[in-house]
Amino acid sequence: MSAPVEIMNVPLRHATASTRGAKQSNEDRYVSVVDRFPGPVFGVFDGHGGVSAAKYLVRHLVQNVIYAVEAYIGHERVQDVAEVRSAYEDDAMKLDQLTKKMEMEHCCLKNVGEWKQEVDGDDTEISEIEADLRKVCNRLQAQVDEIASNEVKRDVHLHNFWSFIKNHFASTVRTTFHRTDEALLQALPSNDGSTAVLVWLIGHKPSDLTIYAANVGDSRAVLCRNGLAVPLTRDHTPDQPDEMKRILKHGGAVAQFEGVARVYSPGALQKSTEPSVKKRLAMSRSFGDRPLKIPQECVTCEPEISHVNVTEDDWFLVIATDGVWNALSNQEAVDIALQHFDDPKTAARAILGEAYREGSLDNITATVVQFAWQDDVKRARHHVARQH
Repeated sequence: MSAPVEIMNVPLRHATASTRGAKQSNEDRYVSVVDRFPGPVFGVFDGHGGVSAAKYLVRHLVQNVIYAVEAYIGHERVQDVAEVRSAYEDDAMKLDQLTKKMEMEHCCLKNVGEWKQEVDGDDTEISEIEADLRKVCNRLQAQVDEIASNEVKRDVHLHNFWSFIKNHFASTVRTTFHRTDEALLQALPSNDGSTAVLVWLIGHKPSDLTIYAANVGDSRAVLCRNGLAVPLTRDHTPDQPDEMKRILKHGGAVAQFEGVARVYSPGALQKSTEPSVKKRLAMSRSFGDRPLKIPQECVTCEPEISHVNVTEDDWFLVIATDGVWNALSNQEAVDIALQHFDDPKTAARAILGEAYREGSLDNITATVVQFAWQDDVKRARHHVARQH
């Protein structure tokens, strides 16, 4: 993986909690990478039939996307923008220093003016001091204006850079998911599989930020917007009309087993009244799951990718495996996390605890990503809580 590239100014707080829950082992995995181009990314993977696929995805999926994005952007351009970002931050420090110095000089100028009035303005020496102070203030103001002008130019440059990335990002992620799944099937002898949901924050500052959510399977990502849950993904289950149509087109079958719709490999239902677990699956998209992809691709790794521009009403993300969502609604998870806006670890643990108390029988994993620039939520959350 490439070296860290500091090209963003997006303050975040994040944490993940994970437990095996009622199961004997934990097949969930998760990832968070906050210091790599093209931006912070958080994800969860829910393994089934083993944990090999989920482990492989943790090691390779995000890395592969990073390489793919850098390939079409070009490493030199990435480094150029990193330098622009660094200059942006250097000037911010200079501006702070200049502002403080200007405040001091203006204070001195005010004192001299009052002193001049006391002597009826006839003191030549005081007038010279006043003139010198005005020159200093004007010189400092000119430096401030120059920094402000440079900041506007850099902001336009960074906005155009990130717009270019956003125009190509979804297609790059889609292609990379397929290539990663192909590599996974070649590298692993096992037949297990995994869900995947990855959420990227793309942009150079909160007011120019876009959230991208790429999903395969029934793990889920939810955005808290003004206290309300906004789904960023949908669960991929075989009984959804579009998913069933695709499965049947590729020779698979969809049937209920233990009250849950499942996809079956070609001929699996006819061979036995108790078909092999390896040839059925309760989701219609996944990584791995060789028997459902070879020779016919009844299950696909094609991600659904959504994107949404961040607004001033967006507070945090909850990204979790179905151990959470089988027990809690989107809004219930958001309500729990909202009570711990300044502490993502406590928020993630609280979601796990409530899911377990509500009877979740699966592994349970939740990641909470809080937008740290929204600290006024500490006040707003109490207002929202009273409304529910």
